[in-house]
Amino acid sequence: MGRTLEDLKADIALFNEELRQDRIERGLPSERPADFVGIPLSIVIADRLKPFLPIAVRYAAILAEGTLYRMDPTKLEGYRRDAELLCKSTGLWSGFVGGGYRAILQVIDKVNEADQELPADALRQLHYNIELARGNARSDADGSKEVLAEVERLMNDPAAFQAEYSAALAHYESIKHLL
Repeated sequence: MGRTLEDLKADIALFNEELRQDRIERGLPSERPADFVGIPLSIVIADRLKPFLPIAVRYAAILAEGTLYRMDPTKLEGYRRDAELLCKSTGLWSGFVGGGYRAILQVIDKVNEADQELPADALRQLHYNIELARGNARSDADGSKEVLAEVERLMNDPAAFQAEYSAALAHYESIKHLL
């Protein structure tokens, strides 16, 4: 016999309580900090990450050819920082895109740590997360003229972008130990 909706809700509530207890046991607040990167800034950060996508695709092709290629992680730090910020977006699609980029970078890290053999699921994870990173963060704007105008302002005003980006990055740095 199948489970009822009430059974599933009870299981979810139990799971959420277990997560809450786990966070408390690890000395963290019971709830994760709320996402804080606004949609306009998220869209601009997603656009900044786009040049990394062809790199990831080429990297996957090199690995598929059987070459265990290690990348210099210091050259990826800007992308890593942007992906982490994008994962804290208040927008659903932006968060998905950020998660794709972050996961690609994690696969690269795993490959860099591998001895002589490609980690078994590395190619599958790369392909899946490349598709996730290809998502459209602009979907979070939901056609809002105000949001799109703010995106254009941030793209065309480097000082305004840098001010918002720096504030978001500073906030992230202040809470990342709570994640």
